[in-house]
Amino acid sequence: MEENKNKFTQNPDEGEEKKNPAPEDNKPQGEEKPKDGEKKYNLEEVTEYTELLEKFNDLNDKYSALEQEKATLDTEVANLREFRLKAERQSKQQMIDSFYMLSDEDKKDVVEHIDTYSLDEIEAKLSILCVRNKVNFNLEEKHEEEDDKNPQGLFNLNQNDINDNVPDWVKAIRETAKSSI
Repeated sequence: MEENKNKFTQNPDEGEEKKNPAPEDNKPQGEEKPKDGEKKYNLEEVTEYTELLEKFNDLNDKYSALEQEKATLDTEVANLREFRLKAERQSKQQMIDSFYMLSDEDKKDVVEHIDTYSLDEIEAKLSILCVRNKVNFNLEEKHEEEDDKNPQGLFNLNQNDINDNVPDWVKAIRETAKSSI
């Protein structure tokens, strides 16, 4: 029985490896002592390593420069996109404004969706509205009375009779011509 007691009362640290390494085991990995028959190499002396290190550093520099250039181009592209959207919106608004013969209520759908419709779609929709509403496209309605009031543009300064159809500036020139003779 005492033998069984001895088995259970053993020291728990016996037979196990030490969990804490010795202070001499805490050396940095790069400073290992060479084993017997091994030669210690300095990486700076290996030409392939130095060449690869230089290429790696060059590639890192180029990569950083490319990242910076990409960031610059991204901001420039964002600015250009914003400018293009403003220009497109302005041309679309001019197209909408050119259909002055339509009421604001007729143009309401196009104005609300100005950013989603293309310029051609806006023109097509507004043109269809004009046809459906039977809009008169004549800018000037000619009346016989207006034609008499507005002369055609040919005037003779030597005419003696003063017409009411002659603009005031022609009458002033005639008076100046008479007084200078």
